[in-house]
Formats: sequence, structure tokens, C-alpha cells
Amino acid sequence: MKFRLFLVLCVLVVAAACVSTKAVMLDKTVKYPPVPWEEVKVFLSEKDVPGEFVKIAIIKAEGKEGVTTAEKMLEEMKKKAGALGADAIILEEIKDPGDVERMADSISGGLGLGSRKGRAIAIKFKTSKKEKK
Repeated sequence: MKFRLFLVLCVLVVAAACVSTKAVMLDKTVKYPPVPWEEVKVFLSEKDVPGEFVKIAIIKAEGKEGVTTAEKMLEEMKKKAGALGADAIILEEIKDPGDVERMADSISGGLGLGSRKGRAIAIKFKTSKKEKK
């Protein structure tokens, strides 16, 4: 019985430490081959992106503030973008919960109201006609 309780607690701790990412594809008819997440570049605005690109997805990430770092959230967004074939992401925000959300999370027993949230746009660079040959 104690082993089962220990196992359940371990699963809950691991699950709580994870970052949940979701993607909304902007054009579901187009598929790209995956890109290694380590090669996915990060830009802070569209102005920073060199050359032309197409927006392929909106990526949202969420994780418990106490166990998830902004770096881990960024890594998970890059992994999701790479899996979709994105060459880069334009990071719109990584937002920590405010005091009200933290208090609500504390009162609720940790239901996730105090979550860190991130949002990015996954992009694919357009290739020139010379590169397509």
C-alpha cells in the first residue's frame, strides 16, 4: 500500500514538472519535415527575422511556476516547433502568474492557477528559387 502511494506521488511530481505545449496549425493542408529542435532559432519580433517566412503555427506552453523555468518553456516550444517543421519561433511572451493567480493556486491546493505561460509563432523560412533546384 505504501509503495502504491509512493508511486502515485512520484507520477504526480513528474507530471507537475512538465511543460505542456499545444500547437494550432494555421494551414492544416501543408506539412513540413521535422527540424531538430536544437536548430530552431528564436526571434523576439518579426523585424528580427532575416528574409521572408511563412507563419505555420501558434504554439502555447504552460507549466507550474514553482517547477518550470522560462528556459525549459522555451526549450519545449522549440521542440514543438521543430516537430512541426519550423525553422524558428517568434517568441511573443513568457508570462509568470500574478499575485492573484498565485494566491488562488495556493488556496486551491495547486490546481494550476499559478502557471507560467508562453506563446510563440512557429515560422518556416521561404527558400529562394536558386535553392529549390
